[in-house]
Amino acid sequence: MIVGAVRRYLNLEAAYGFGFPTVVMVSLSGAENLSLRVPTEFRSGYYPTPALREATVTFPEILLAERPADLPTVLRPLLNSIWNAFAWPTCSLFDGAGQWRGPQM
Repeated sequence: MIVGAVRRYLNLEAAYGFGFPTVVMVSLSGAENLSLRVPTEFRSGYYPTPALREATVTFPEILLAERPADLPTVLRPLLNSIWNAFAWPTCSLFDGAGQWRGPQM
């Protein structure tokens, strides 16, 4: 959802002729007891993740100096930070080589 939302926003910026830089920021508000649903490899269920203990969680921002050719790769540190908050080492939408496996848009 985050990658899709940033793509839509960058398309809106281009339509209005806005220039760069652009900053991507994510924070979770009212997040206490929130859990992440990570599907299993066979999509037959979900891995359990610990619930957040904080009501508000902020993540490091990403500065885009220009329109990125590969948006998921640029957003990978942010996505990894979100997964880290739920005790996962990396975002499950990337394979072992760091290639995006999430939805293509």
